[in-house]
Amino acid sequence: MKLLMNALNSFIEGEKESISKVSHTFMDQLSDALFVLDHNWRFTYFNAEAEKLLLRKQEDIIGKMVWDEFPEAFRTTFYYEYNKAMRENKQVHFQEFYLPLRAWFEVRAYPTEEGLLVHFHDITQEKRELDESRQHYKSLFDHNPDAIYSLDLSGKYLSVNRSFEELFGYSLDNALKINYHTLIAKEDLERTNGHFQKAATGEVQNYNVTIISKSGRRIIANITNVPIVVNGEIVGVYGIAKDITGRVQEQEELCKSKEIHTLISENSQDIISICSPDGIVTYITPAVQNLLGYKPEEILYKHISYYYHPDDIAKLLNFTKDTSVTRGRIRHKDGNYIWFEINSKIIRDKNGDIEKILAVVRDISERIQAETLMRKSEKLSLAGQLAAGVAHEIRNPLTAVKGFLQILQSGGELRKEYLDVMYSEITRIEEIIHELLFLAQPTKLIFAEQNINNLLNHVVTLMGTEAIKENIRIETDLHCNPLIINCEENQIKQLFINLVKNSIEAMPRGGEVLIKTEPVADEVMITVSDTGYGIPPETLSKIGQPFYTTKEKGTGLGLAVSFNIIDTHRGKLTINSKPHQGTTFTITFPRVPGTTRGHLAELSFGDGQ
Repeated sequence: MKLLMNALNSFIEGEKESISKVSHTFMDQLSDALFVLDHNWRFTYFNAEAEKLLLRKQEDIIGKMVWDEFPEAFRTTFYYEYNKAMRENKQVHFQEFYLPLRAWFEVRAYPTEEGLLVHFHDITQEKRELDESRQHYKSLFDHNPDAIYSLDLSGKYLSVNRSFEELFGYSLDNALKINYHTLIAKEDLERTNGHFQKAATGEVQNYNVTIISKSGRRIIANITNVPIVVNGEIVGVYGIAKDITGRVQEQEELCKSKEIHTLISENSQDIISICSPDGIVTYITPAVQNLLGYKPEEILYKHISYYYHPDDIAKLLNFTKDTSVTRGRIRHKDGNYIWFEINSKIIRDKNGDIEKILAVVRDISERIQAETLMRKSEKLSLAGQLAAGVAHEIRNPLTAVKGFLQILQSGGELRKEYLDVMYSEITRIEEIIHELLFLAQPTKLIFAEQNINNLLNHVVTLMGTEAIKENIRIETDLHCNPLIINCEENQIKQLFINLVKNSIEAMPRGGEVLIKTEPVADEVMITVSDTGYGIPPETLSKIGQPFYTTKEKGTGLGLAVSFNIIDTHRGKLTINSKPHQGTTFTITFPRVPGTTRGHLAELSFGDGQ
């Protein structure tokens, strides 16, 4: 092709080489289509590639007139351009669509002594690709979520997309009348001009700037400027603007949040710590020095269990839930252990794996002391009340024993039935005194496996006298098989004495208390029901709060102690009550063998339905 074009150019410039010599030398070897017309528009040459593109045979078309063979080209661009080349004796170059073949052609026509040499090739695919590319660009431009625009080298808008209109409020017609200076905040204008000038010299720019929308709203935008290059020359600048107002505000809020977090962490009276998944301390607040005597650097990068009481390690490192609240003892630098409440939160990564563990550690040693004193106070109060209540009942069997002894002293006959009665009465007195002493003695939290049915029988024995005095019948429906729980015997007795005592006090005119046990899955369920006046709905949610009582002479500690006992034994309590119909306390404890349930008692209140 290059040789042909050189030959043609030489010919056009006046060399004496004929077109036939050019065709013989080059044209038959070309891959592009060529044909030659004489001055009467008749074909004198038609190569193989022309045959392929125009679907005609050389032998059928030589000598024929072009407009007869291709009438659809008559009075089209082909016709006018060919005539122009002939008339003005100069080369023409154009692109045109030929409808019968549904094809685009790029055409060059050269006037010669013999007529006109026409060189052409099919550019349909190129046109299609270019058209698709233009459509893609238009779609990208029109529908891009970011604001896209073009500027000439003076900074005047040439085009803007829909997102530009929506974000900044300027329609295309309005934008074409203004310069970008109109949109830039005054404090950013000089800096923006510098970025624009660099983009206009070929250097891609990216920067943040404050833009004033048509409505006056200040928008923080991230701008990217790139040069527009046409035929190797920079003719303008493209711009892409992203609204980052929200992101910048979030970053500012995050910075403030971090400052607040640092302020809270460094001044909190509680210890705030972060541990790795394997228990290594990676962060701890200065409060650790006030509460435990250690400087933060003494604890960092050590395993947290090193400071836990040996009996509490398993409980405190049991991260089976994403959030948990546990109690445990942590060693002070002086060697003593202090009770803390530890509120832990597991932080997970995007894959759901544990990334770190955040904990807020609060000193509750004073609270533990208060609870212990409260439990002792309630226990002694209860023992005193029971002692006064059963004094009359103890006096009755003593009177009977004394009477039989007086009969014997006066010479009466010793009968077996006398001995049986005295033995029975003395045994009864012994049981009551034993239970009172057991209840009043100091509590040592020694857990052991116990049959809950046996403990409840002891409670019924102890409370029976008081129930009879108040015209109340205590009934039991205990499961036929032993129901074993791991518990502190004294505390469990105190719990159910409190509940039965409350039921008795709720029935001043007499009634019935029913105690029932049954196994439920891996738990033991105990219900204590009465037929008393019930608990009003407005009072139900306050039940169990220390010093809250509806009784004239009550302390409000009984149920508070009971709830604490349930909590200590990993139990759950539900209260259902209907006014004037009665109340049911339902308690569940883990049944031996132990379960994996949480350590904290769960308290819920039924609606009485």
